Amino acid sequence: MRLFADPHRCPDCGASLPPTDPVCPSCRLDLTGALGQELFSTLSRADVLLARLRERSLVPHPAPSGSSVLVRDERPAAPEPAPETPATARLSAASVPQILLTLGALCLLVAALVFLVVSWPSMGVAGRTATLVALTAVVGGLTAWCAGRALRGATEALGTVTLGLATLDVVGARDAGWLGTPTTATFAVAVGLLLVVAGLGTATALGRTPAAGFTCGELVSVAGAVTVSVGLGAGTWGDAAGRALVAVLAVSALTALAGRVRPGTLRVAVAGLVCVAVTDWLVLVGAGFDRVGTAPSVASVWGRLDGWALVAAAAIAGAVAATRAFPVAGRVLGLAAATAVVALLVTLPAYDEDGLTLTLTVLVTVAVAAAATAVVPRPWAAAGLAATLPGSLYLGGQLLVLGVHAAGRYAESASAEWAGTPGGRLGELSPASGQAPAWTVPLLVVVLLGAAWSAARLSAYGRSLPLRDGLFATGLLLWIAVVATLLLHPVPVWLVLLALLATGAGAVRAGRAEPAVLGVGAATLAVAVPLSWYDAWLTFAAVTVALLAAVAVHGRNRLALPAQVAGALVPPLAGGLLWTLGELAGAAEPWVALTALVTLALVALGRGRLPGGHRDALTLPVELSSFVAGLVVAGAGVTAAAVSTTASWTAVYLTVGGTAATLLALLREDRRPVGWLGGALLAAATWVRLGDLGVTAPEPYTLPSAVALLVTGVLHLRRHPGSSTLMALTPGLTLALVPSLLWALEEPLSGRAVLLGAGCLALVLAGLRLRWSAPLVHASVVGALLVLREAGPYVGDSVPRWALIGSAGALLVLLGATWEQRLQDARAVTGYVRGLR
Repeated sequence: MRLFADPHRCPDCGASLPPTDPVCPSCRLDLTGALGQELFSTLSRADVLLARLRERSLVPHPAPSGSSVLVRDERPAAPEPAPETPATARLSAASVPQILLTLGALCLLVAALVFLVVSWPSMGVAGRTATLVALTAVVGGLTAWCAGRALRGATEALGTVTLGLATLDVVGARDAGWLGTPTTATFAVAVGLLLVVAGLGTATALGRTPAAGFTCGELVSVAGAVTVSVGLGAGTWGDAAGRALVAVLAVSALTALAGRVRPGTLRVAVAGLVCVAVTDWLVLVGAGFDRVGTAPSVASVWGRLDGWALVAAAAIAGAVAATRAFPVAGRVLGLAAATAVVALLVTLPAYDEDGLTLTLTVLVTVAVAAAATAVVPRPWAAAGLAATLPGSLYLGGQLLVLGVHAAGRYAESASAEWAGTPGGRLGELSPASGQAPAWTVPLLVVVLLGAAWSAARLSAYGRSLPLRDGLFATGLLLWIAVVATLLLHPVPVWLVLLALLATGAGAVRAGRAEPAVLGVGAATLAVAVPLSWYDAWLTFAAVTVALLAAVAVHGRNRLALPAQVAGALVPPLAGGLLWTLGELAGAAEPWVALTALVTLALVALGRGRLPGGHRDALTLPVELSSFVAGLVVAGAGVTAAAVSTTASWTAVYLTVGGTAATLLALLREDRRPVGWLGGALLAAATWVRLGDLGVTAPEPYTLPSAVALLVTGVLHLRRHPGSSTLMALTPGLTLALVPSLLWALEEPLSGRAVLLGAGCLALVLAGLRLRWSAPLVHASVVGALLVLREAGPYVGDSVPRWALIGSAGALLVLLGATWEQRLQDARAVTGYVRGLR
């Protein structure tokens, strides 16, 4: 009977093994070490499983249909299901060497840089040359060695270090004066070209090895192209537009070179170089605009050829569109870019005219371009749409400027803080030079809507948009334009407010079954309320109308979402109404805040007693909004209180809020968790009192709550044994450890630090004993930070920092490469065992 685990035969070729030599004389397979022992254990396990299969195969089974034939059960026994364990996030075995190699490569580069800076001045020419060449050659050789053994991670890390050292070689040679005295721009171009060639060359060479690629080399080539572009842009020859044109052509040539070297393999490099070329093209466009100047005319743009850079940019984009080698999407983008630049060139001479003339000119241009876009077939219609972009941007900018002015007038009214009068007017608008008149706002909106409609027709959604929805959106935008126009003129504030309130109330009333109309009405009322802050009586009127509308929508209960939103708006509106009444009555603000806070508590408690009140969908928004509104009201009351009574009023407000939350938890079974909030608010009230009494240590504030949270977490773990300790105990552990840690970091040599360290040690031991991750993780992190803070003052400069960093980097690279090699060995052994018969 043949055994897999035969100590006298080679497991690979089957040849006999000498009794004294563990190396196969036939295939030279080395069976020494831990890996050989692991293979022998695996094969022994295979022999045990095979013996069990032989025993089971000899057991007779009843034959079907009365037959007396003995049938062997040839189906392998199904493995028993593994016990369910809570899902935990773990690092995969393959990701460990990647992390180690990345950190190692970074450390080596930093160490080389620090070494170069520190040791370079003290070394002679021969020492410098030997050091630079030796380091680069050694790391390059290690890169080739790892690539030949298919260690992709190690190849990426060491290859990156090799290229970095090569770059440092060039920088060091320049600092030593070996390269003459090149300018910074010339040196940057040279280094960039070197990086591009080196990156593409190494990526191509390593792509033919078992490692099958070098992604970092491709990224280095992209970085080199960026360096070339920056160097060309920083030059002093010619003008900025000429240098930008050369940069575009140079990077385009490098992109073509990368595409022709083993086509289809250097995809990362090609994609990155294309991005750099596009960026350089945008720089060329910007330089062209700068060359045209701030006052272009037909004579300057076309007569003196100031626009040649923009013509060149359009030609380059058009060449991309005419090249069939590019995908259709890229060609369309190229044509769109060329069309946009040409459209800008055509309209540039009109930009030095007054605002009205220029606005009307661009309006006509955008309208014509949008009409042309509507008739051009797809996908090239997108390129025609690009012609409307410059004019649309200008019109949008004018509309934005006017909108900002309208928003400023609106903000002036809203920020008046009841300093105005019921009959006050908006201020006079002083338009800036080149700005469109205020009366053009509706016209601008109409033209921009037309451009947007032509763009929407390019998509299936735009072509299927119902006419009713389009008309509704158009009417809404036109109404907004009319309101903005009113704000831009010196009209009474109450006139604008009346228009908003009437429109909002009418839309709310008409939108019983139309969520869109109802939303417009609610938004209009929301805009009207801040505008009314110009005067207290205007605020009273606006808040009253908004509150009545919210109560009406919330009480209808016909549309779930509007009813919920309206219910959420009732508490803040009620609080605002009480605050306004207090202002009109001249009452003290802290007492007004207390009255409003009690009223909000009654709203939250009483909503569940009304019809339909036990439906969480309606009551929950009211309760949450009451809580938020209570925070705002309490904050306003504390701010308005005298300095000597701030802590007292804060404690009172917290007590009222905590009492309300506790009562809600007691009155309704489905609100039991709110009791935690009530307890927290009452605890906060206690903390405020402690602060008022002068207690500064953090432990009296945090430890009671931390103990409560830890007890709750432990009880939860007892009721749910499968729960995560991190979720159950993290709040309590954080509250117990972090505040004391912050104080201990400030005063490391103190009794608090000793007690905190002892507590962390106890938690670590408890976590190990109970096998709970939460105390182990939190205590380890806090203890490590505390130990580092304690040891910080005693660490001097006796060891050079570059040596420490370099040693750490070398160790990490060694561990990463070893780990990756062991993974390959494990995969080979697994494949061998699976291939056994």
